[in-house]
Amino acid sequence: YIEKYCLSKMRDDFSAQIG
Repeated sequence: YIEKYCLSKMRDDFSAQIG
């Protein structure tokens, strides 16, 4: 798997939750 991709996705999801 691509770690950077996973971290980026998690960060995007986290940012989306915050607004």
